[in-house]
Amino acid sequence: MNLNKPQKGQALLILAFGMISLIAMIALVIDGGNIYSERRHAQNAADTASLAASLEKSDDMDSKGVVLDDGDTINWETAGLNIANKNGYNNNGITNSVEITNPPGIDCSGQVNSQFTSDEYIQVVIHITVDTYFARVIGRNNLESCVVAVTHIKPPAPSQNIQGNAIVALAPHECPGVKYNGQATTTLTGGGLFVNSDCESGSMAFMSQAHHAQLVAPSLTVVGAIKDSNNSLDIGTICSNDPTCATQSLYPPTFQMPDPAKDCGDRGTNYAVIDGNTLRPATGKWASNWDISKSPKFPPSGVTYIQPGLYCIYMDNSGFNIQANDTLTGYGVTFAVMTGSVTWNGGNGISLHAPVAPSDCLPTDPRSACHYKYNGLLLFLPMTNPSPIVWNGNLSWDITGTVLAPASNITINGTEDGFSLHTAIIGYTVDLVGSAISSIVYDDSLNYYFVENPQLQLTK
Repeated sequence: MNLNKPQKGQALLILAFGMISLIAMIALVIDGGNIYSERRHAQNAADTASLAASLEKSDDMDSKGVVLDDGDTINWETAGLNIANKNGYNNNGITNSVEITNPPGIDCSGQVNSQFTSDEYIQVVIHITVDTYFARVIGRNNLESCVVAVTHIKPPAPSQNIQGNAIVALAPHECPGVKYNGQATTTLTGGGLFVNSDCESGSMAFMSQAHHAQLVAPSLTVVGAIKDSNNSLDIGTICSNDPTCATQSLYPPTFQMPDPAKDCGDRGTNYAVIDGNTLRPATGKWASNWDISKSPKFPPSGVTYIQPGLYCIYMDNSGFNIQANDTLTGYGVTFAVMTGSVTWNGGNGISLHAPVAPSDCLPTDPRSACHYKYNGLLLFLPMTNPSPIVWNGNLSWDITGTVLAPASNITINGTEDGFSLHTAIIGYTVDLVGSAISSIVYDDSLNYYFVENPQLQLTK
């Protein structure tokens, strides 16, 4: 036996197998690390895309949880795809694919998760393909992975205007939140008065200083204390400084605020149009802007009729002013005063009515007028506009719809016996200073329904 037989070539085989093992280990470290890093990035992208889609869907919901076409070009699916694209996943079908489904469809396991079958869930699935560097040696040109994210949308909850009150003062600590200085009887019908202020003792949340007059209402709810200097209250139910029946609401309010700027477009664009004595939205639009640069006053000189629609008004140091000799008529109108104050004085005839849902509409059809999101809203000043509202109204007024100005002081002054409003008044503070017999009538069907903010939760 030749024990000294040469072993030439075996070292090369060992080295070759060793190199393969070494490359496999490097592939595991480098290419495996790449796919792990890409998977983490994809998961973050899926999470944010799912939240973006859910936020857009909830933003487009009406008070019944029905998704509307709100006039913009973005729906929930597009919103999710846009965020995924910004994070590097453009749904090209080669290196990645993005699937957004509501209710959730097939997930990464190839199955539909029975836990998420409701349309309250939005699912984002991202499939990724990552090219390899070292794994090619062992026949793997790429690696694939999949991530999933699911967001739960708790739909917006509709509610009456703060317990169906005709007058609401939202200020949490203003003293007083509401003042009644009427010189003649003011009557609230269909809804009472709610004062959110917690002022007590000498400050008082609600103060009545009327002489030879009464405030008549079905209820008066005051978080803080009441002062009635002249026994001028004729109230069915009074709750004052009692947390069992007068619970303070959060401020700023937790209900959804309208977002008229989104619908009207950027300031300085999409102007409303004057046709003779008529102001109307821009052609083909239902919402338009009006700016002080177009006219030193609103309504513009000569305009006596407003066509149905949403009008975003920017008057800066000026305001939405109706003078004593003005006439103005509008049905199905909402005025969003983005900057500037509101002063309406008497008038030869003011007839302004918020849009209302027709009685025969189909509540399941999101295209129907049932779901128009400004139904019942006549006048809106956003939180960013604390300018005052002053109404000096007379018998010629014909007003329906909600006034929502959560940062403003609102003064209501009836100047002629028989002055009547079919409205809800919601402001930061409210002053009732009528010098004539007047009334405020609250009717659910004519007023804006508030919506508690939807809640989003990333569940997977």
